[in-house]
Amino acid sequence: MSERRLRMGIVGLGRAFTVMLPTLLADRRVELVAAADPRSEATQRFAAEFGARAYDGVEALCANPDVEVVYVATPHEHHAAHVAMATAHGKHVLVEKPMAITLAECRQMIVSADRAGVARTQAASGHRASHHAKSRFSGAPAAPGRGEQRRDDRESR
Repeated sequence: MSERRLRMGIVGLGRAFTVMLPTLLADRRVELVAAADPRSEATQRFAAEFGARAYDGVEALCANPDVEVVYVATPHEHHAAHVAMATAHGKHVLVEKPMAITLAECRQMIVSADRAGVARTQAASGHRASHHAKSRFSGAPAAPGRGEQRRDDRESR
């Protein structure tokens, strides 16, 4: 009997997603089924690589009935709005750190998930092993982890 896979939509195909991608791919319980990003070249590449749907807007991804959980990996200032969209569509959410910009936004996100009866959790990308990864979707190198940054800072003094 095959294990049912969790169908995940990705919102934001930048650095945080790039750092988390090896973890998502290594987990046989996760299937990447959709992505939303304002950069069409990123979503087209995602669609081609994963055989997934591509969207230029978050609302459309959240409306997709094939998406069960939304991984929010957009710039921090958009987290609250994107979580609100996802929970309004009954999607479980995984939010990249930091959860939001303000404590009020964090509370709002928690309330919207609770009202929708969906699960919410905080992601913790930034694995030391993946700090040299290049984004296959943006082409930009992932920023070094904190330990690497401190070492680089000491060496430049």
